[in-house]
Amino acid sequence: MNTPPILMPHAVCWAAAPHLIWTMVVANLVTFLSYVTLCGALLLIAGKTFRNMARDWVWFLVGFALFIVACGSTHLMDVITTWIPVFWIDAWTTIVTAVLSAYVAIMLIRRAGHNQLCDQRIRRPPSIHRAGERRYVRRTARGAQA
Repeated sequence: MNTPPILMPHAVCWAAAPHLIWTMVVANLVTFLSYVTLCGALLLIAGKTFRNMARDWVWFLVGFALFIVACGSTHLMDVITTWIPVFWIDAWTTIVTAVLSAYVAIMLIRRAGHNQLCDQRIRRPPSIHRAGERRYVRRTARGAQA
């Protein structure tokens, strides 16, 4: 019979060196918590700007947030596989992260030429921008003369 190999947790490979194990665990947990926090912040921004931002950009932001939390989940899996050898779950976590990263990369490349983050209906007319620029130039010129 073809039996699968018995896998060992990372702690065995690291010769059970407590300083190395805890350095890796703490660093990966901090990274995971940071990624989750970033994801939450991006989803909060997407929720608050949903009406002001072009809808496809909102979906891009949500996809990016999911990608960020998927990246964080790979760090969480590094913590878990330190003691429990669930490497197939770790592999699937990495696959999901790869799919989300490809999606976000493609969406970002498609939007790179489109500079329309906001809907047209909430943008100020160009005349207002030009008037504001003229006032800024005048103020800057006055400041330079003083």
